[in-house]
Amino acid sequence: YLYLYPAFHLCHFPESKQPRHCTTSPTAPFRLLIFADPQLEGDSSLPDPNEFRFPHLRTAKSELGNILYGLDVDYNVVWSESQAFIRDDVPKTIHGYRKHIDLFGNDYYLAHIYRTLHWWTEPTHTTVLGDLVGSQWVGDEEFQKRSDRYWNRVFRGANQINKSLMQSFHTIFDLNNSNGEFGSWNWNRQLINIVGNHDVGYSGDMDSDRVTRYEERFGPVNGMLSFAMPCLDPQCKSEPYVLRLVVLNSMNLDGPTLDNDLASDTQSFIGQVETELGKHNDTRQAVVLLTHIPLYKPEGICTDGPFFDYFPSDQGGGVMEQNHLSKERSLDVLNQIFEFHQGHKRDGIILTGHDHTGCDTFHSSNGSDDDLWDVTIHEKVHNPQNSIREITVRSMMGEYGGNAGLLSVWTDCEGVWNFGYSSCPLGVQHIWWAIHGFVLVSVLACLI
Repeated sequence: YLYLYPAFHLCHFPESKQPRHCTTSPTAPFRLLIFADPQLEGDSSLPDPNEFRFPHLRTAKSELGNILYGLDVDYNVVWSESQAFIRDDVPKTIHGYRKHIDLFGNDYYLAHIYRTLHWWTEPTHTTVLGDLVGSQWVGDEEFQKRSDRYWNRVFRGANQINKSLMQSFHTIFDLNNSNGEFGSWNWNRQLINIVGNHDVGYSGDMDSDRVTRYEERFGPVNGMLSFAMPCLDPQCKSEPYVLRLVVLNSMNLDGPTLDNDLASDTQSFIGQVETELGKHNDTRQAVVLLTHIPLYKPEGICTDGPFFDYFPSDQGGGVMEQNHLSKERSLDVLNQIFEFHQGHKRDGIILTGHDHTGCDTFHSSNGSDDDLWDVTIHEKVHNPQNSIREITVRSMMGEYGGNAGLLSVWTDCEGVWNFGYSSCPLGVQHIWWAIHGFVLVSVLACLI
């Protein structure tokens, strides 16, 4: 099961469905493998290495050492410290070793998910929707350690995407590979990383140092990639069908912000995307928005309801935590990227992380008031053609079943954009541990 679990769950990218008169391959030309919130932990969850391992034993030994100097020994202290050694020091040390092993195993559990699904499903592209590491407050040395584990263990074999690619707004790439001014590579080994709050912080504590160290190891926080889709429409020679992947730093869309320049960079980027999209025929392009914080939804739609918390005024008063974007910023994103107003919309889909349990909704314009829209869970939507689908992808952490998302995008011979999505869970991390433990014991038993 463990090494063929996608087969047991019948995991596959949704097939491209075409009108009856179309005769094309059922394999979608764009297949995005999606992971969310791995949150690699590190030294913040381990005992302090500089702390003496058995402090109570040390005190007991020191008291007994008085015998050598002919001094009185307080045997009550020796007895109580010995008890504390057994009661406190030993369990704490065992817990420390267990946590070291747990972190090691968790890396390879996540790596198993990536390696197995990448081999089984054959994606054209792969993305991780934020919270790559477990805390924005770690020091630079620990951040580098977690980054090394990310690239050398969890996503071994994947490559950091070139920053110049993400900023080449006017360049349209081949879906499968490229050989030109940016070099030659296979897209399915380029990992598109999305920045999360645990990587750089929310807008109230995000600063340029955190963003810089993130971008050095994981790629730009904002960017866009454009891919030419296979042409099925006889009229497409005049202008190709283009799929736009928009990578957006959503942590500093809401304020107050600690660094106004970073917030201005994000707003400027959204303006550039809006301008570039406005130059082209909407029916010939579609957008896949990749970001971390979900758009606004009323209470009860997803597990997380609307929530904001702020730093004290003496610490800047900025955003300290949020579950969703605010209604105003959500509407800005919908309007600027998807032309979402007065019943009109640009084709596309939104993929987010952050809410670990996942959610699947549609945003529908009411067609009369630009400031109001409806959010409906996926199973209850009546007219998806006039809606933008937002999928909050369930976390790949073991607690949430080692989930991954599979997105297919294609155009049919009538020029209609189509988006299909499915999930593929491995199961909780105990499955990975139990199976490998059972195999190890079995091998040792056979050898004996």
